[in-house]
Amino acid sequence: GGDTMLGQMVALVQEAQASKADVQRMADMVARIFVPSVVSLSLVTFLVWSALVFSGTVRVPQGHHMHGAMRGGIMAVEEEVQDSLKFLFAMKFGMAVLMIACP
Repeated sequence: GGDTMLGQMVALVQEAQASKADVQRMADMVARIFVPSVVSLSLVTFLVWSALVFSGTVRVPQGHHMHGAMRGGIMAVEEEVQDSLKFLFAMKFGMAVLMIACP
């Protein structure tokens, strides 16, 4: 029954679902460029901060050193833990770029 009112309504709905609106096409085009750009910027941010932290140019703030054990009143942080803290510190900046750009 394509001649009935219901048949015509079904055909119109199918046609509307199959076609994309101009706004949707524009959004798809912007997303095709925006998403890879933001992910790339996030990766570059992480790599730059990693290089700065692991080279010693930037030091991880004291608040990030709380995983060590107290020995004689001095915080002792093992080298592996220290490297992990540096990695996580740099990762926070990369994640911040993603979270702010892609809410």
